[in-house]
Amino acid sequence: MKDDVILNNMCMKFSRQNKVILTRIYISLGLSKNNFPEASKLFSECPYHLLINAGKDVFNREIKMDRETFFAWQRMQQAGLKEGIYLSIVSAFRSYQYQYDLIQRKLEKGQLLEDIVKVNVLPGLSEHHTGRALDLTSSEEDEVLTESFEQTEAFGWLMENAQKFGFYLSYPRDNDKGVIYEPWHWCYHGAENS
Repeated sequence: MKDDVILNNMCMKFSRQNKVILTRIYISLGLSKNNFPEASKLFSECPYHLLINAGKDVFNREIKMDRETFFAWQRMQQAGLKEGIYLSIVSAFRSYQYQYDLIQRKLEKGQLLEDIVKVNVLPGLSEHHTGRALDLTSSEEDEVLTESFEQTEAFGWLMENAQKFGFYLSYPRDNDKGVIYEPWHWCYHGAENS
């Protein structure tokens, strides 16, 4: 248990190296220093060597997350299965570079940065960097990462049970973080019962 606390602190601690990486990225995106996100809102990128392989996502891509999150996810997924709820991962850990690449591809298609960041936050602002955030779907959905996820039994089950496993809905309707409503986005914060 002590090792888990040390690992979690390393994944959550914002380092000078993170700041240097993000500064380069923001300049590359054309942001002036006056337009950089506030440091207090930035998430640290979990060091790659502290992430574990967590299998495949729904698109058959390798996914990674921090160890404690992985074990809590396994417990939650198994508990759901016992009640007929089939949860799958759409996305887990994302590096700063991955988030930058998502934005860059949209810029290359002619989208404006101000429109892109309404859906894809700037690198550094995503909980996915911590290795603790999961975008989820269920077998009830035909399309992932849409508000229709809230109409599924899986979402109802998560609202009733996710907290028991240490997971919380990060972006409810009308959240104060300025992020669109994301019923699929759950982040592990730890719990006594997990």
